[in-house]
Amino acid sequence: MDEQDDIIHFEGGFELQAKDWYLSSDQATLYGKLDDPETVEITGSPALILVNSQIQGRYSVVNGAASRIVYQRDSNSIRLEGNATLSRDGHTMAGGEIEYDIKEDLLSAGGDGGVHIRVNP
Repeated sequence: MDEQDDIIHFEGGFELQAKDWYLSSDQATLYGKLDDPETVEITGSPALILVNSQIQGRYSVVNGAASRIVYQRDSNSIRLEGNATLSRDGHTMAGGEIEYDIKEDLLSAGGDGGVHIRVNP
């Protein structure tokens, strides 16, 4: 627990599964209520996230992996940092940093080594 209300820290083999998302990491910090966090920050080697979402009227599964992941549930966005990869519908993006606004279906990526995109036809 943190000195501030509604901040909870976890270490060692963290997993959190909800109806429409899943997280796995070495360390995690949850902001908000334990049973309904607003923001989740996870770190690991790698940290993993899976989000089931409706994007442009279609149901999709978004998978991400990175050294650090911040998932903001209220804005439905994911920020991945450090050897980041993000996949959806068979398409994969890799880079040092990736930000994905799931609701708006907007991606931005960058970092050392450039960005790599694999699109399956």
